Amino acid sequence: MSTQGSASRRVVVFGGTGRTGKQIVQQAVEAGHTVVCVGRSATEESVFPGSIPFAADVLDTEAVARALRDADVAIIALSIPRRTRSPFAAVTGSKTLHSVSIRGILKACAKEEVGQIIKLSAQGVGDSAP
Repeated sequence: MSTQGSASRRVVVFGGTGRTGKQIVQQAVEAGHTVVCVGRSATEESVFPGSIPFAADVLDTEAVARALRDADVAIIALSIPRRTRSPFAAVTGSKTLHSVSIRGILKACAKEEVGQIIKLSAQGVGDSAP
């Protein structure tokens, strides 16, 4: 994320404690943005230094709305829990996490007037296609 030609923004990263989310959080913090790192396990110790931990379940619509308060950008980098950290490991979490959570996140983004929404996902690729 570049700050060239733009002011610092408040960025909320859903899944900010995961492999991809952590990379996004790091880049946003290093670019000078205020970053809220949302994850079930988000704590001061588990998030990139300089980001704001926000422990929440993305299916909790009230928590999602609180996380998005005053946000300029919402980045959704959720991952469905797996048996191991391998991206090819068996899924242990809800296979509908993406489709269910996006409804609540988008509704909260509209309510909080979030100007930009970015969704990253590889669900529906390969074995997850069905």
